Amino acid sequence: AATPVSLGPAGELAGWPVLIFCVTLLLIFMLQARNIPGAILIGIVVGTLVALVINAIVDIPAKAWSSGPPALEGSAVSAPDFSLFGNVEFGGWGDVGVMTVGMIVFTLVLAGFFDAMATIIGVGT
Repeated sequence: AATPVSLGPAGELAGWPVLIFCVTLLLIFMLQARNIPGAILIGIVVGTLVALVINAIVDIPAKAWSSGPPALEGSAVSAPDFSLFGNVEFGGWGDVGVMTVGMIVFTLVLAGFFDAMATIIGVGT
């Protein structure tokens, strides 16, 4: 049987998007190693700009970008789209079963417990 893991549209890690990701991640690592403030934000912005430029210069099919090609659309000062605000649906919980929901809730409670204990210990010392 096939594995449920997907390695991109073609089933392999290749192409411009993967190269841009690797270069961006390497840039973030280098900036972090030099203790530059805002290294992650700088890396994300530079990676986004590089992706925009490469997408404009090189003819990359839209299918190569899993979630769609990078593009600057609209205005930088336009109002945000609030059409999905508050559109929350919990209908999928019934499909996964009681045991799965119980394990998810238990995991979140356990994580919250240890987070709270660490905070209490940190404040108390």
